[in-house]
Amino acid sequence: MVEVNFKFFLISSFFFLIIFGRVLVDPACASLPWQDHKIRVSVYVVALDGVEAREVANVTRVVEGVRGAVEALNKNNLTIELPFLRYWKNFSKYFLHKGEGAPPFDDMTYVYASFPANASLHIINEWDDYRNVVEHSVETIIVNAHGAVLPVPNGYTKEAWTDKIAEAMLLRNVTWVHVGGYPLYYYQKQGSSLETWGEDGLKQLMAHVGKPNTTCYYYGAWQCDGMEGGTDIMDATWFITQAYFVPRFWPLNYTEFEGLIAVPIWGVEYQTGAAVAFKKDLNQASFGFYVHIGTNKTYSEGGDETDSDYSRGYIGAAVSLYCLVSRTARETMLLEAQALIDNAQKEGRTLGLNEAYALLEEAKYFDRHSYGPLEFWDAIYKCMFAAINAEKPAPRPIAQDVAIIVAAVTGSTVIGVFWYRRNKNKGDERNLEN
Repeated sequence: MVEVNFKFFLISSFFFLIIFGRVLVDPACASLPWQDHKIRVSVYVVALDGVEAREVANVTRVVEGVRGAVEALNKNNLTIELPFLRYWKNFSKYFLHKGEGAPPFDDMTYVYASFPANASLHIINEWDDYRNVVEHSVETIIVNAHGAVLPVPNGYTKEAWTDKIAEAMLLRNVTWVHVGGYPLYYYQKQGSSLETWGEDGLKQLMAHVGKPNTTCYYYGAWQCDGMEGGTDIMDATWFITQAYFVPRFWPLNYTEFEGLIAVPIWGVEYQTGAAVAFKKDLNQASFGFYVHIGTNKTYSEGGDETDSDYSRGYIGAAVSLYCLVSRTARETMLLEAQALIDNAQKEGRTLGLNEAYALLEEAKYFDRHSYGPLEFWDAIYKCMFAAINAEKPAPRPIAQDVAIIVAAVTGSTVIGVFWYRRNKNKGDERNLEN
């Protein structure tokens, strides 16, 4: 009987310790090194020999505008101003410091997230090169410097070639940039002269995303549209001043593309310029962009007319580069944030992780539905900050743990003695009965 009671004493002590004991640990803070690699993208400018242009006076100036946007990215990287993080100096390894490539703004209390990027520029003068890029390229940018004229290579009808461009955007993440006039209003087959297609060209293109009746008409009074706040996030990389105002010519109707506008350029209800996510379903994860610029003139913030061919080439390329590079940057940041959370979980740093998980879901929402506005960067950096600073549960003082152990041993001893006496009394009673 005594042996049995002693076993019970050991078992009860063990469970008492499991319930009230704890492991003593030191808090830790871990982080992952920044993935220092360049985001690369190829930009092709279609400027075919012998092909006319409409709503573009000088194709060469469009090409130079695209070149200017490419050079700005290669010089500045994708740099995003983050005013809501201006006091997070202790989180500096993810940001640019003054004198290390940050744009030359006076207020250096702001911080700038920078993503190394490199764009290569290719001028397409030959039909075979044009055809090959549209048929086979992946995640590239194609700028049509011919304005409202669609060049159509041999072996294709205008409809089939438009379908091929749509396929490239839908399936291979290609971005098509239209720099002026009514999109696809004219076409020119290889070796032939210019012909008119009318509004059916754009309808043919947009039918691939379920919008077969899309037009670019505006019936209101003549007016100018100012540059929208959606481009503010681009200012640290491409400081756009040469096209602050534009006349409202051939705009997209916002209501028709609601939920698909990645970057509004000019206009609100009617958008003379915008980058549109080219996808059939709002939840579609892989897609390219259609960048629309309908206007034929550009004005500075002071109201002076500027070189519209250069300006439209620059802005069309800048917006498309932002769309592609920022998407890769956002994907990288989401992976980084998840890795920081996983690392904290592995190390037992669970205090603060609920906040990190919530912020990660918030960032994913903005990435899927808003294509990376400032709210995304706000959420993702706060998520990473929460994961990095997550802590292990605070240990109790040694004296407190000793008290728990003493209480456990004492409690087990009392239970053991009580059990022993109870069984002994029962044994005595049985002896008396016998």
